[in-house]
Amino acid sequence: MREILQRAQHCLGLLVASLVNLLDPDCVVIGGGIADRLKDEFLEPIRETATRHILRAPHLEPVRIAPSRLGDYAGSVGAAVIAWNRLARINPVDLKQTMQE
Repeated sequence: MREILQRAQHCLGLLVASLVNLLDPDCVVIGGGIADRLKDEFLEPIRETATRHILRAPHLEPVRIAPSRLGDYAGSVGAAVIAWNRLARINPVDLKQTMQE
């Protein structure tokens, strides 16, 4: 079982590095049941692998790889943010007309 976990951590580290190299975020948040329970014990090998493979200029701040703080609420909060952003783009006049139809 330990071998499977180590392999998963290594693969996640490579994935994080690829995403950072492609998208250049300031922070990568990792969540899920295992990450929530094991915290840094789970994240540290991912950080180590990612750090070795991230192509980033030395003068830039290192990318932060952090555990999710939302736990089981992450999906609900994400859905609410998407809905909020979509509603914020709707013209109130258009919304009123849509509701009257």
